[in-house]
Amino acid sequence: MTERKAGTHGLWGGPNACVNRHVDTYLLTGKTPGRSAFCAPRPEPVPLPEPAPLPESGKQPATIPGTP
Repeated sequence: MTERKAGTHGLWGGPNACVNRHVDTYLLTGKTPGRSAFCAPRPEPVPLPEPAPLPESGKQPATIPGTP
């Protein structure tokens, strides 16, 4: 099963209900979806926001023994 314009094959049991439906049908009935079957790509993940900078504590970072 291919997800069009996604650059990947569909993953059964994943977030794409179309892929799951085709694979479930095949596993339950043995009927293949056909050569022209395809599914729309799953949505791209939304990136997490950048974390806020740590507050200034005025302390020097700890040194590792044996390092300059």
